Amino acid sequence: MLNLDQMKETFEELYDRTHVPCCVLDASRTLLFPKSSPLMPYLDMMDGLFAQDEYPVHALSIYHYLVASFTSGDFTVLVGPCCLLEASIEDDPRLGVIKNYVSSETVESFCAMAKFVYTAVTHKRIETAAIPVERIDEADILSEVEGTREANVESRRAEEATRDSYQFELKYLDYVKRGRKDKLDWIISQMGKTYRPKLGANDLETMRYKFIALDTLLTRLAIQEGVPLDAAFSLSDALLQNLGRVRTAEGFLDYFRYMSFSFVDLITAASKASSPLVHRCVEYIAEHLQDKITLTDLSEATGRSGAYISATFKRETGETLTTYILHRKVEEAEHLLLFTDMPAQDIATRLGFSSQSHFIAQFKKVTGQTPREYQTRNFYYL
Repeated sequence: MLNLDQMKETFEELYDRTHVPCCVLDASRTLLFPKSSPLMPYLDMMDGLFAQDEYPVHALSIYHYLVASFTSGDFTVLVGPCCLLEASIEDDPRLGVIKNYVSSETVESFCAMAKFVYTAVTHKRIETAAIPVERIDEADILSEVEGTREANVESRRAEEATRDSYQFELKYLDYVKRGRKDKLDWIISQMGKTYRPKLGANDLETMRYKFIALDTLLTRLAIQEGVPLDAAFSLSDALLQNLGRVRTAEGFLDYFRYMSFSFVDLITAASKASSPLVHRCVEYIAEHLQDKITLTDLSEATGRSGAYISATFKRETGETLTTYILHRKVEEAEHLLLFTDMPAQDIATRLGFSSQSHFIAQFKKVTGQTPREYQTRNFYYL
């Protein structure tokens, strides 16, 4: 039986020669080798791989991918993912990228490879035919979706919960964007009080799926707020790669908080990456959204000429000052429309628009909708 160091050396050599990746987990399913694996966020979807029965090796054919597993002493070895040979890019566009990094196999050839890895690690022989293969077909999944969708609609109607869940999500994202850690602390503490559909076999699996969904939304939000792609996706990947280590409901709340604050810090750091002049302008605009902000105001606040401010701001942000100010005012208006009972006339006055009609015209210019249409669309599912 190979020890951990020997497995690492063997699996590195195997991948170099065959492009079949292998990874090693400990008894708690923590990844020991390599540093990352695309399988980690999805282990709970692959319970069949960890079945305790008479079969030493289990294989899974899921959608267009193949995975196998076996135990060796205190370790679990995962073989894969590999691409299913007959799958095409038309079936799944992601295959076009993945095929550059992993082998494409038939179910039979993949099981033969899993048998080879098992024998190499444990020094025990098995027959390929003795490896059970669980097949999860996409068509089966789609038919089940249709069967459960109507039940979900009825459940949400019975709970009168869609508005609660939707507004919760909107508030959550808005607080992250605004850097309001105090508000995030409160909203995370309320997570258990909003409607939570059963997405998995148990509450922890449901929370994992919700975490993945929010991670995706926060990654997109961070990119929209100017965070570089590599920074946003690196944080997202790291969070998902360690998701399997969270084992309790309390641990999930702590992990939600960590994720939320991490994205706040990332967005805040991106906003401060500009020059001190542009950063001061952004701060001034945020502090005076209720005013009619002019170049003269910014010039007095920064001690620089209006022309220099305009040119520097456009060069660093890609937006004119006029456009940036309008977008920030409209963002504030969106927040007020969704989370307060303030009428459009009061919002127009509060944000320094010359009239309600001017506010409505500028809001529509940015969003493509009037304030009333924006509210109606966001509360469509009530």
